[in-house]
Amino acid sequence: MRLLNGLVAILLILVLSFFSRGDCAVEQNLTTGTSSLSPWLKKVAIYHHHHPHPHPHPRRHPRPLGGCRSQPWICRERNPRPNARMMCCRNKCVDVSSDVNNCGFCGITCPFSWLCCRGFCIDVNISPFHCGSCRNRCPWGVRCDNGVAGNGTNPSS
Repeated sequence: MRLLNGLVAILLILVLSFFSRGDCAVEQNLTTGTSSLSPWLKKVAIYHHHHPHPHPHPRRHPRPLGGCRSQPWICRERNPRPNARMMCCRNKCVDVSSDVNNCGFCGITCPFSWLCCRGFCIDVNISPFHCGSCRNRCPWGVRCDNGVAGNGTNPSS
């Protein structure tokens, strides 16, 4: 029984040493160009041998360099309106004072049927200061009902 265990151990060592030497031979053949591999496979194997990736799936395509992510100040410089508050949100210049998907700051989304007025999400169906649209005030004492002044007339600006 001991003899059998010894033979198995020696056989295992021989097999492992053969495979470890085989990898070195393939590596030498890849660098000298004497293997039977295709030219493309040689190039890939040599590249990956010299440039191992830390992650199993490296990012294949880097993000584009365009947009405002690397230079957010260009949004304030190219401001189309004097009252607009421009910020770089998701690599695009956005007016956060009126954009319902970026209201006040990037990523703040207003609920459905609300508007972004001066950077705040407002329910324009009931607000007397923003009745129906931003900065559309109802007359004093008149309610805003479904975006219309309470008596059915348009609110005064």
